[in-house]
Amino acid sequence: MLDSGQKAAPGRIVEPSEPGICTRSEEPSVGGHPHSYCYGALVFGVRWPHDADPACREKYMHAADFKRVMGMHYKDFVILPAWRRAELKKEAKLF
Repeated sequence: MLDSGQKAAPGRIVEPSEPGICTRSEEPSVGGHPHSYCYGALVFGVRWPHDADPACREKYMHAADFKRVMGMHYKDFVILPAWRRAELKKEAKLF
């Protein structure tokens, strides 16, 4: 298991270092799902929640996490061109 300062080797999946921190919340996600997850549970390199679609993990984030990570509200994100959304997701390690 990696410490919080270590990075996963390319292609390796690791468990979150502190599983109690990134839990499912009953608050709706930015994408309209009935529950949401914190950014740390959806980022590249950790085992994602079983019910989160890997192709659009950003839709499962808390609104506050989404704003902090992406620098904008979800409604502003979805109106961006597809290439720009993909760039932002790569920068945020969600792609």
